[in-house]
Amino acid sequence: AAWNTYGLLASSIIFLAIIVSTLGTHRDIPNLKQSPVTREFSFKHTFGDMFESLSNKNFQVVFFSAIIAAMAGGIHSSLVLYFNRFFWELGALQIGLLQIPYFFSAAFALVFAPLLTRNRDKQHVAVAAWITGALILPLPIMLRTIGFFPANGSDWILPLLMIHGFIDVTILIMAAIIIGSMIADIVED
Repeated sequence: AAWNTYGLLASSIIFLAIIVSTLGTHRDIPNLKQSPVTREFSFKHTFGDMFESLSNKNFQVVFFSAIIAAMAGGIHSSLVLYFNRFFWELGALQIGLLQIPYFFSAAFALVFAPLLTRNRDKQHVAVAAWITGALILPLPIMLRTIGFFPANGSDWILPLLMIHGFIDVTILIMAAIIIGSMIADIVED
C-alpha cells in the first residue's frame, strides 16, 4: 500500500511539473522561430540531411559520449539494487528511502547547471562534471573496501549513502543538462 502511495505521489508531481511548465511557456509560442518553408518529401533530401547532420564533428563527439554515458548509467541502474541489498545489506524500506534525495538532486541540478556554464565553455564544464561524477560514484564502495566506511547495520550508513547519492546524481544530472544544451547549440549550427 505504501508503494502505491509513493507511485501516486510521484505521478502527481510529474503531472504538476508538466502543467506548470506548459502554462509557463505557453505565452512564448508567438515568439518562436517559424519553421522554414517545407519542401516536397524525397528520400534523396532526407538521407542528404541525415548524412549532413551525422558528419558534424561536434555532433559525433556529443553523440558517442552520450552513448557511453548511457551505457554506464544502464550498468549502474542494473547493479545498484544488488549492491544495496547484498553489499550494504539494506532492507526494502531503506532502499526506498535512498530514492528521496534524487528528487532534490534534480532541483539543485536545474539551478546550478546554468550557473556553472555562465561565462565558461560548456564542453569543459560537461567533461569536468562527467569525470567528477564518475569518480564520486564508486567512492563509498572503495572506502568500504579499505575500511573507511561504517559497517553494515550502522546508523550512519543510510544517511551517508543518501548524501552520496544526492551529490553524485546532482552532478550527473547537471552534466546531462549541459549535454542537452550542447545538442541544442549543435542543432542551431
